[in-house]
Amino acid sequence: MSVQQSVAHDEGVGPLRPLARQMLQAASVFGCTFDIRCVALVLQRTVAELLPSVHEALAAGVLVENGVHLGFRDDAAREEAYYALPDTVRRMLHREAADALLSIGSTLEAAALVANGQNIGHATVVPLRQVSRGEVGRHSRGADDGQPAADRPTFGWASLTDAELRVARLAASGLTNRLIADELSLSRHTVESHLRHAFRKLDIRSRVELTRAVLAHEPAADR
Repeated sequence: MSVQQSVAHDEGVGPLRPLARQMLQAASVFGCTFDIRCVALVLQRTVAELLPSVHEALAAGVLVENGVHLGFRDDAAREEAYYALPDTVRRMLHREAADALLSIGSTLEAAALVANGQNIGHATVVPLRQVSRGEVGRHSRGADDGQPAADRPTFGWASLTDAELRVARLAASGLTNRLIADELSLSRHTVESHLRHAFRKLDIRSRVELTRAVLAHEPAADR
């Protein structure tokens, strides 16, 4: 069962409609403050699709506005959503959330979420309140990303991070994931993650389509 299906079948988050419960459960892994774009990526939805649920949660007093981000009313509200899910689902959710953060260039938060997900059920788990999403704005402009995440669209060619672009170009040139990993000194898992996010953002399903997209936006003479 996928993360999306797992959270859809849980009834632990108050008298809200199913999509609003899914949104809160997915958001809870990011901490008390979160970026709705990341939640949309985890649930494989668009931000526009989640906005009615955001308004529902705000009206119910579960969420509050926190600058450009959203936040849970308090730790108790977040923990109700988070701990209603089984450990196995929470582990999957951590991995999906880390991938979403990587897709917008937030590598520090992604690493923290991966560590938390690996430690679920053990005494060494880090309290989620320590993984603050309030830092995303400061860390989202990393060495791999020339454009701040806040200024980058969610979908389309312009939404790709610099890291995703580098991987996409090499994939379009015919390199395998292993060769791309060697070329960029990355793990194969990271290469696969970048490609997965590029495919999702470009709404494509194959390397052939990816090659067409690269050629359409970057003439072969420039590569």
